[in-house]
Amino acid sequence: MDTVNSGQPILGVTYGRLIESHPDRIHLDARVFYLRDGMTCDHPLGIRVKVVFLAARDGRKYVESITRDRTAT
Repeated sequence: MDTVNSGQPILGVTYGRLIESHPDRIHLDARVFYLRDGMTCDHPLGIRVKVVFLAARDGRKYVESITRDRTAT
């Protein structure tokens, strides 16, 4: 996974439909995002959410925040 010149993870934002929710990860469409320790996803399946994440060198995307996408119709 790409990182900025300093070697720090890249911050990203994505939108998608919440397909699965597990204690350690969520699935938006065909993408997997890992929850940090103590984090939960309380949104119902099927809704669109906005996920702010860090893309780490190990290729995983770690969730910083999950909010309902209020712009979705």
